[in-house]
Amino acid sequence: MSKPEPLKPVEFARHLDRTGNYRADGGHLYVWNDKCWEKLTNDDAEREALRWIERRTSAIGSAAAANNAVRTATLWLNKFEPYRGNDIVIPVANGYVRFDGGGLALTPHDKSQCISYIIDCDYNVGATEPPLFSKFLKT
Repeated sequence: MSKPEPLKPVEFARHLDRTGNYRADGGHLYVWNDKCWEKLTNDDAEREALRWIERRTSAIGSAAAANNAVRTATLWLNKFEPYRGNDIVIPVANGYVRFDGGGLALTPHDKSQCISYIIDCDYNVGATEPPLFSKFLKT
């Protein structure tokens, strides 16, 4: 029986990086969920690492190995930089509502914007403009 190869935690980090859907900041992993960046709990990140270790390597998986892989990934991956644009963006379920000074526009979700939350409702472009909300946007 051959001895399992030692786990290289950086391989997990490289795997996450290749997907293009992971970033890290402050010791936490963020994953793109097709609408916004979601901060993973440490347990969820380690669970994902442990499953990856078991599927992709001959190394023996353990909680310590998963923790080490996640910690390595948080140092390896590109940093999550929260959105700091100058325009007003309201992230909703069907896209990003942008206020450009002249009105509202719905744009697709965009991972490059690094938005980490969604308001769970759709923006209806054809809906009647609510006067109170419009007043709020213009002040």
